[in-house]
Amino acid sequence: MADNVAITAGTGTAIAADEVVDGTLGTVKVQYVKLMDGTLNSTTKATVATAAQTMSAGYQLVALATDSVNVNGLATAANSSPVVIAPQTTDVSVTPTVTAGAYTAGNVLGGIMNFINIVPSIGSNGVLQSITAKFKATAVTGSLEVAIFRANPSNGTYTDHAAPTWNSADMANLLGIYTMATVNSKLGTMAIYNLDGIGKAFVSSSTSLFAVVVVDGTPTPASTSDFTLGLAVLPG
Repeated sequence: MADNVAITAGTGTAIAADEVVDGTLGTVKVQYVKLMDGTLNSTTKATVATAAQTMSAGYQLVALATDSVNVNGLATAANSSPVVIAPQTTDVSVTPTVTAGAYTAGNVLGGIMNFINIVPSIGSNGVLQSITAKFKATAVTGSLEVAIFRANPSNGTYTDHAAPTWNSADMANLLGIYTMATVNSKLGTMAIYNLDGIGKAFVSSSTSLFAVVVVDGTPTPASTSDFTLGLAVLPG
């Protein structure tokens, strides 16, 4: 049987006789899914090559095989390939409250930032892919140091517009400190830092990641909501 049978969903739409190559298939099972809510319907018909089969309105064929179809919609026939779902990147941004005034090199920018639900569950694997830092109304200079933790570094003190106070009890949860050295302000009075392709694998201890940003220069945010930090994580 052909694996590339073309079906169009809709009222009265059928699997026509000429859409199946082999006329001696006998009984086949068709499973089709309603895209709006993911519900499945199945039907079994004999001799598809000579008798068309009609799908219910609003459904789309997801598998057609000489063997049964499992609950995940993957055909179990020997000549069918399983559908592999690509993992989806989770991108979360946080806009902390910052000081609308000059910072001194070595100051924390925005305190501890919580990236809620950036990983699906406690104990799941993840890969930190990228970090993006943006100033929406300030053309800043100097590097940013971004410390990423897999749990809240609450044992230390990381107050906005002040020097950080480290506590070694947070060491086990520190994934790394990433330097964002290249800033781009080509669009005008703004600034963006991008650090891509990090590839840091980790096992989560909560559904959040946490970040602390330390400035190497002397930025002066234009407002208390001028700064945004974004993290992107790929499931491991």
